[in-house]
Amino acid sequence: MTRCLAKRYGCILAAFIAWTLALAPAAPASAAGEERYGIFERIGESSVPFDETAAALEAALRQSHLVIHGQMDLALGAQAQRARVFVLTSPQFEAAAAAEAPNTISAQVLRVAVYEYGKGRKTYIDETNPLAHAMVYYAGSKNYAALLEAARNAGQEIRGAVASVPSNNAVSFPLEPSRSESALNGFDGDGAAKMMARWRNWSQSQRVVLSDKPENFAHVVAQVEHAMHATSYKGVEDPSG
Repeated sequence: MTRCLAKRYGCILAAFIAWTLALAPAAPASAAGEERYGIFERIGESSVPFDETAAALEAALRQSHLVIHGQMDLALGAQAQRARVFVLTSPQFEAAAAAEAPNTISAQVLRVAVYEYGKGRKTYIDETNPLAHAMVYYAGSKNYAALLEAARNAGQEIRGAVASVPSNNAVSFPLEPSRSESALNGFDGDGAAKMMARWRNWSQSQRVVLSDKPENFAHVVAQVEHAMHATSYKGVEDPSG
């Protein structure tokens, strides 16, 4: 009897949650006319195949003031549609954020992806938008305006590199969900993600795994690298991963 009641109440609760989420907007509402920004942006539609696109973009990035720290090749889906992700930083953006709290460092990690998509294997280029990330991570900074300008410049430099890639159709638009600046300033997830994060923002969700003195930075990096190579990911409940 108890098990039957528990099952019934569980179904009722599940139905209530589903109904509540259905009423929740996918992204925070913004004031009429307020500009919206995407955390991710489509910034290129190449007219040449994947390999040629990736080579042209890499050459342009290396000729810019941006610094390439690494790249990763991925094969996605059963048909192995390819992607290459470049990890970058902007020295100018980095210098503007030199006095910011260390836990805002994620805003400095810039990524650009070249990937194939669709039946025709058309090649696109997306970026993680530096400006939108700056609006999230530097919302409380006294240097907020200067940091946004530095982030905007970093984004323009990325787009300048992408402009060297052969294309018949210049594109630049935010990928959904897009958000207003005020929504990004107080961002703590959308819909069900808010509940999963327990309504915490990015700083409240961070957890210190290791800490040490600044002069021991290289040693801490070595510890992290060793742990990552020695273990495999077993799920979110596994603290060793």
